[in-house]
Amino acid sequence: SDDFESQGSWTGDFGNTNGLWNITSGPTSSVATGPYGAKSGNKYFYFETSVGGLNDGSIVSAAIDLTSLNASTLLTFWIHAYGDGIGTLKVGIGDSPNGTFTNIKTISGQKNTNETDPFQQVSIDLSAYNGQTVYIQLNYLRSSTGTAYNGDLAIDLLEIKSCVSCIAPGNIVASNIAASSADISWTAGGTETAWNLEYGLKGFSKGSGTNINTNATTYNLSGLSSSTIYSYYLQSSCSSEESVWLGPYDFQTIIAGPNGITCSSGTQTFILNNGFESGAPGWSTIGSGWTVSVSSSTSTLSGPAAAHQLSNWVGFDAPTFANSTGSLISPVVDLTNSPISAELSFYLHAFGTSIGTLNVGVGTSVSGAYTNVFSWSGSIQTANNDPWTAVGVDLSSYLGQQIYLRFDYSANGEGDIGIDLVKVESCVVTKTSVPD
Repeated sequence: SDDFESQGSWTGDFGNTNGLWNITSGPTSSVATGPYGAKSGNKYFYFETSVGGLNDGSIVSAAIDLTSLNASTLLTFWIHAYGDGIGTLKVGIGDSPNGTFTNIKTISGQKNTNETDPFQQVSIDLSAYNGQTVYIQLNYLRSSTGTAYNGDLAIDLLEIKSCVSCIAPGNIVASNIAASSADISWTAGGTETAWNLEYGLKGFSKGSGTNINTNATTYNLSGLSSSTIYSYYLQSSCSSEESVWLGPYDFQTIIAGPNGITCSSGTQTFILNNGFESGAPGWSTIGSGWTVSVSSSTSTLSGPAAAHQLSNWVGFDAPTFANSTGSLISPVVDLTNSPISAELSFYLHAFGTSIGTLNVGVGTSVSGAYTNVFSWSGSIQTANNDPWTAVGVDLSSYLGQQIYLRFDYSANGEGDIGIDLVKVESCVVTKTSVPD
C-alpha cells in the first residue's frame, strides 16, 4: 500500500517542473486540469503537462513480492483525469526495475469533468503473476490534442491485495536516522506478534542481507556507515505461515562532520585550505558542469543562494533536460611529512529535486585510479538559503603519501550542488637535515 506522501522507493522521471512526474498537495500548478487535492493523505503523484520537459514519462515501483501468493491478487489505484489535454496512462509489469514491462492496462482521455470530482478506482488482476517478484511501471504520454497544460493526470493510493491469512505489516517507516544508526518501525497487519527484518547496502540481493527476528514493532539498526544508502525488507511471521515480504525500502544515514585531529607530535597544519575566493589555483576539471569561484546561483529551485563563507564557492550547474557529468580535481596534497593523522573537510549544499550522486575519491596521481572515500545521493537542504552541511573524511590511511582529491558528480534538471571551504588538516613533522 502506498498513498504517495513521498517518492519513497519509486524511481524514474520525477521532478518539480513541466514534463515530469511531480509530488504535490492541493491543486496542480495549472488551471482547468488536475484534482483539487489528494484521494488519501495529503499528497499524490501527477504528471505536469505544461510546455517543456518530456513528451512521456515513466516511474517504477519498488519490488513487489508475490512469491508466497496462490490466491486471487488485485492491484488497485485511484486516478483523476480532468482536462481536455489528458493523454494516455499505461500500466506495465515486469521482473526488473529496468524492464521490459508488459502492458496490463491502458487509460486514455478525460475521465473527470471538474477538479473537485472524486478520484476513480482502477482495478487490475495480478493473479497470473503469483509466485513472482514484480515491478509496476506507470507511463504517461502527453495528448496531441486539446490544451497542452490541461493534461495533468493524478494517481493516488496504490494497493495490492490478496487472500492471505498472514497479513503483511503496515505504516513501515525509517526514523531517527543518524550517521551510524536508524530506527525501523511498523504496525501489525493483523494479530501477529513476530516479524522478520532483512537489511543491507542498497542493491543487495534478498537473502544475502542481515536477518533480524523480532517481537517488537520498532527495531534499531546500529553499526551503520555514515552517508550510506541501506535497503530493508519486512514481513509478518504468523504461527503457521509468513506474509509476503515488503520492500525494498531505502534510507540514507546522515553525513558525519569533521572530527578534527589531535597531534601528539608535529604541528597541526592545513595542507589544503581553499574557500575559492580567489578562484581555484591548482584545481582542474574534467567533463562538464563544474565552475570554480561561483558567486551567484543560476536557479532558485536548486543549488545554494550564497556561499558558506564570504562570497564564492565551487558550483555544479545541472542542465534542465540533459545530463552533465564532471570531475573536480584538487592540487597535490602532500602528506609525506604527516605520520599521525589527516582529515578532509568541506561544506556541501545539495538542494533540489534532482540531486544526483556525489563521489569523492583519493588517488596518488591526477589520472587516477581513485578510491572512493565519500558518497552522497539526493537532496540535503530543503531551500536554497538553508545552511551548508559540514563533511568530514578520515585520510589516515594515506599518511606518508602525496594524493589528489576528485569530486565526481552527475545530474540534470534541478540538481545543482555547491562545494565550499575544502581543507585537509594533518600533523606535520618538519624534517631537519644533518650535515655530513
